[in-house]
Amino acid sequence: MEPATTPAVIAAAGWTMNLSPVEVTVPQGAVQEGVGLLERWAKLFPGKDTWVWAAHSVPSLITRIDGIVDDAGSLKCYEIEERPCGIGITANQQPRFRGLLASVMSSWPSLRWVSCKERPADDELWLGAPLSLAEARTHTGQLLVRSRPEQVEYHELEDRAVSSVSAEGDKAYGEVFGWWRKLTLAWDAEERAFGLSQSLPDPCILKPLRGTRSRFVRVFASVAHRERLRERGFAINSKDCDSVSQIVKLMRTGTGGAMYCQPLIEPMRLPHEPGKNAIVRIFYGYDLRAREWVPLGGVWMALDSLIVHGTDRTVTGPLALV
Repeated sequence: MEPATTPAVIAAAGWTMNLSPVEVTVPQGAVQEGVGLLERWAKLFPGKDTWVWAAHSVPSLITRIDGIVDDAGSLKCYEIEERPCGIGITANQQPRFRGLLASVMSSWPSLRWVSCKERPADDELWLGAPLSLAEARTHTGQLLVRSRPEQVEYHELEDRAVSSVSAEGDKAYGEVFGWWRKLTLAWDAEERAFGLSQSLPDPCILKPLRGTRSRFVRVFASVAHRERLRERGFAINSKDCDSVSQIVKLMRTGTGGAMYCQPLIEPMRLPHEPGKNAIVRIFYGYDLRAREWVPLGGVWMALDSLIVHGTDRTVTGPLALV
């Protein structure tokens, strides 16, 4: 079966995107589940040095929930992004999203964004021209800072930031929610080598304790389970899965000896994108007048991989929140 439409390829913010006009519906129950998650999450996120926390006791003015809607119409969450990208492109492509975003922004203070050459972003499409770090240092208003958390030179902007800076990508909230558990290395005296402190669920996703943009995200699945997934129609490419020894090596060299382990939430399959796995990404803005999270809309993404994220092969289309 071929896709229902041929995606239009656009280039924006340094990204190449394959845009589909096909709309996917997210039921109201799932949308409101997201609101409830954000209300709980807001009390757990550690970014307490920002302006938005000091002034309003929330970690960010705009967030995104990545996950799936299951067959029962319930939201299953992969992650909460407290400083998401994609806002500008989504607003540019979806008039309803653009209108809801403008309504929520009318409750916010004047806002500029701070660019960072290591982090391409699409914020010019909704916030106008960026400030450099040098310009931001003398700017007196609120800021959306697009640096990486390890870039300490940007941390001085936290007291004016409307989202995370140094705490970006912190995933400790998911351990409290029971979504994932911490995995550490353990020395095996008999093997005279490091191994994992606990056995891995089969299959599962491994992610760093703090991380962004799918960096260091890995899949573990036995050969037998991979075959079962393929038989049921899920796409798995040759680079999707790591062995236990590869995960141990990554933990030793790249993630500081620890990762979070989350049992695999199977992606969606969309009839108009055969041969691909899919997820939904739902944006929520925080209305400062009403003091509540407002669903804005979002996108679905489909890719021939168990880890669905933005690549030049990913197909992206609009969500309808009903």
